[in-house]
Amino acid sequence: MAEIPKVQTVALVREIGGPVEFPEDYPVPTPGNNEVLAKVLYTGEGTASGLDGVPITKLRFPHIGGHEGVGRIVALGPGCGSDLKLGSLVGIRFNSRVCRRCEFCLAGTEQYCVKSTTHLLHEDGSFQQYIALDADYLTILPDDVDPKLIGPVLCAGITAYKAVLGTNIRAGSWLVVVGAGGGLGHLAVQYAKVLGAQVIGVDAPNKRDLVLDVGATEFVDFVNTDPVQRVHEITGSGAHSVVVTAGSASAFARPSELAGLESSPSMLFTSFTSTTAWTLGLALRDRILSLPSAQRKPALISITLAGGLEPHVVFQCATEPGTVADNDNWVRRKRNTVLRWGVSSWLMRQKMIAGRGGSVDGVEEAFVGKYALVSSSGGQTADEYAIHGGAFPVRVKGVDGVVGVIVVSGLKQEDDHQVIAEVVRGFIGVGN
Repeated sequence: MAEIPKVQTVALVREIGGPVEFPEDYPVPTPGNNEVLAKVLYTGEGTASGLDGVPITKLRFPHIGGHEGVGRIVALGPGCGSDLKLGSLVGIRFNSRVCRRCEFCLAGTEQYCVKSTTHLLHEDGSFQQYIALDADYLTILPDDVDPKLIGPVLCAGITAYKAVLGTNIRAGSWLVVVGAGGGLGHLAVQYAKVLGAQVIGVDAPNKRDLVLDVGATEFVDFVNTDPVQRVHEITGSGAHSVVVTAGSASAFARPSELAGLESSPSMLFTSFTSTTAWTLGLALRDRILSLPSAQRKPALISITLAGGLEPHVVFQCATEPGTVADNDNWVRRKRNTVLRWGVSSWLMRQKMIAGRGGSVDGVEEAFVGKYALVSSSGGQTADEYAIHGGAFPVRVKGVDGVVGVIVVSGLKQEDDHQVIAEVVRGFIGVGN
């Protein structure tokens, strides 16, 4: 192994909008306890932005960027295990460290670890010749992979892979990938294909050949056709799951319409505690606040545990000033729907619409009539329930019945439903 120098060349930025500097005398890090030092061989370059396309500017300055790199171990710090060998090929990811002890790490959803650090906000990344990495959170790569090609897999690839696994897709099921011809999308298509899914790729017409070549069963041109109508024509009743990989807020506007009725009746958690509710509630608030201004409205988030005479509220907050008393009423009614029928309020609505041949006219009256929502004294009890999207049942593996309800009220009902679906599916990930 070659001698490790004391200094190195890096790509350094000192402020947002500032020039990229290339100092040649930047110190080479010394691996600390349970760290390895890797010599960077190749690194990719990508952007970091929110759903609205606006770049993320909350960075650590001065900053060395890069979070999709490949290197070889050249030094081991104190405490490293005997399984780590000099010369091993390793990956450099967006996340740099996690605690490995919290319920999220133990469930395989370490992206939610409250103690996690990244190569964007906390540590320098792969735009340097040498980098120190956490030995317990190390991506060891096979020796036979091409290091020139594997870099993007450590960012776009992991993102797409996690999304596809999070759908819990089964062989033969229909999966829609929105933005299927993009950097993340074409990888999602390939992962889903390997898992046995039938993939419908949605993208612009110039991406057709690429999407079909990488394994999609069908291609939908969103420019010249209505993707919702076409997906339902292909599948009969909608896809089992949808993965959105397009870098545009508009791509998130209609994914729930692409999915069939069976895609969202409930979610299975390995456990559901007050900590789970707190983390989900904060994630929902962040997701709603990230919506485009035209779509975002003040909303109320409420998460309750079932089982008592009255639901026990374990998380409740407004996303921003402007909620009204009606939001509380809608939360109560949608929650009651889930607790009585055991499925999401959106699914109840879709079932009623499907039973009326797809017509939404009179669906509320049909709901009242079908379930005889009239009290013994003749008064209507329909005001205790609401078949509007935005309430999900929470189920735990090995536990019978609904253990809790997640409710959002304030957005359009399809958006209330969709933000919960996105956040919960992302939270459950591959650990459930």
